[in-house]
Amino acid sequence: MVAFVIGSGYSIGSGWSISPPLSLITNGLLFNVDMQNYTSGTTWLDNSGNNNNFTFSATPTVTNLGTTTAYFTAGSVFATATGGTIFGAVANYSKGIVIRGNGSSFGTGNLISSTGNEAWYFNGSNVLYGGNNNGDGVASTVQTSGSETFNVWYYLSMTFITGTGWQFYVNGSPVTTSSGSTVGKVASTPQIGAFASGYNFAGSIAVAHVYTRALSAAEHLSNYNYYNTRYSGSTPA
Repeated sequence: MVAFVIGSGYSIGSGWSISPPLSLITNGLLFNVDMQNYTSGTTWLDNSGNNNNFTFSATPTVTNLGTTTAYFTAGSVFATATGGTIFGAVANYSKGIVIRGNGSSFGTGNLISSTGNEAWYFNGSNVLYGGNNNGDGVASTVQTSGSETFNVWYYLSMTFITGTGWQFYVNGSPVTTSSGSTVGKVASTPQIGAFASGYNFAGSIAVAHVYTRALSAAEHLSNYNYYNTRYSGSTPA
């Protein structure tokens, strides 16, 4: 059967199925920082339209600069929201990040955390944790069993709903997650690759974003499908 193009990114082929172009979910997006937009220096520009830029702790080492597969080496370098407390005390939120663990450890592996409030991290293993600090410490929740391996790209994401708790996703698929604390977050200054300027992620980071709402399971999967066209398996090296 002949395929007919009906618009940018849309086509009808065998079986008359319609496949929309892949793109990042933007509804409720607080910030999206993507290394394909990085040029130089310590500024990492937000492309969500909200101007929530980030500042690197030092000039990062970047691989594939200026391409859709760019990423930086974390560990000694992390990024902090330039505008400070941009992430308010929302009831529900979601996060997503494209990462690769380098070597044999994720370290104390913070993904998208903060300068001292909520955290989302690996705790020296391949098991994910998360917590909201509301003055009584970070109440942790945990992915029951970790499946993430090293030197492989992942799109990791999560949703927190006040009163319900946490749900983690690995490559768009939900993983068994203990509910943990169901108490919501306080306003915070986001950090990428660190918590309170320490506890750094040991690996590579390509993209990070936060939503001020709970994404559905289908939306987590949609975001994974979008990034999987750029970062998949051991590619890019």
